[in-house]
Amino acid sequence: MVVSHPWTYAVIRGGPRPPFLVYDAHNLEGDLRLQLLGGTPGGRTLAAEAAQLESDLCNAADLILVCSRDDQAAFARRYGIALERIRVAPNGVFAGKIVPGARIA
Repeated sequence: MVVSHPWTYAVIRGGPRPPFLVYDAHNLEGDLRLQLLGGTPGGRTLAAEAAQLESDLCNAADLILVCSRDDQAAFARRYGIALERIRVAPNGVFAGKIVPGARIA
């Protein structure tokens, strides 16, 4: 089973464990939520809850996919995950190879 956001893990946590659980991480969600919402007490609470849920998911996952080597190191450091359980799967677009089309008036 692939989980793409920590809050979706909340739906399956507590149920039967999938035979193989993958966390497809787009960001270090706890830290991102703190950046976005940390200016208020409620925002800090939500960020802490996101970080705890993400930590639970990382510790339950058989494999964690991240977008960069920097993310790999950050997940290992933040959640105490062994590097061999975290694989880099870059995403994005080859912007230098895309040529804009002609403008239609």
